[in-house]
Amino acid sequence: MHFFPFFLITLEHLIGACILLPKIGLLKNISRIQKNDIIPIIFIVCGSSVGGIYFFTKAFMHLNPAVVILLQKLQPIFATLLAMVLLKEKPSKIFLPLAGMALLFSYILTFKLTNPLTILNAIELEGSFYAILSVFFWGGGTVVGKKLLTHFSFFELTLFRYFGGCLFSLVIFGIFYNTYFNQIRQANQADVFSIIYVALIPGLLALFLFYRGLEQTSAIQASFLELIFPVCSTFLAWKYLNRPLDMIQITSGIGLLACVTCLGISKKPA
Repeated sequence: MHFFPFFLITLEHLIGACILLPKIGLLKNISRIQKNDIIPIIFIVCGSSVGGIYFFTKAFMHLNPAVVILLQKLQPIFATLLAMVLLKEKPSKIFLPLAGMALLFSYILTFKLTNPLTILNAIELEGSFYAILSVFFWGGGTVVGKKLLTHFSFFELTLFRYFGGCLFSLVIFGIFYNTYFNQIRQANQADVFSIIYVALIPGLLALFLFYRGLEQTSAIQASFLELIFPVCSTFLAWKYLNRPLDMIQITSGIGLLACVTCLGISKKPA
């Protein structure tokens, strides 16, 4: 059956928080949180952990999943710009021209070679907007997470994100309790298994490994390494969801991949 996005997000964070509950003692030094840590923590909890997943899922409901996934390739652009401002990381000299080309290819990928107001209906435009929002929250989360890792461990950051995300999503769940409760009653055994799998493998395990790796790389490098996700997902969406791309979108997707690959291997600062 089809579940509401926020219902799935709530369950994912609740399952993850339950798994991590025995380790909650690691947050005993929560007093180390400084005033300038509060906004970054709120961002990764409400934005990256809950908002990013919500808008990504909403985009799937309005747009070709392959397009939604390929638009995630814009994450390094957002992440690099934020890393330059917040972390003082310096990109390569070719960042700006390649970033501009990547944005152009992303436009063609989404709207092809026409005015978006004439080719896409209101639902598809809404889906594109949701996809870009998810890119912003996840790309920004990489940079903010890197900043917090300067004085918190990767495990502590995982705990922040899951326990904070769980509390935030439970508040939203409480507001729409009647709607979500009806979906709980309708879920079957296969639905439960799928939800648990998503919560543990691409959810908790992936996030744990991500922060572990982010400790040892720059935010810019990490954002480009994340591009493995949209590349693999695009092929899976094509094969298993039967949502192919046309030749213009394939060409622009290849161009986008080439741009971000060149940006990824050009790590020397200007």
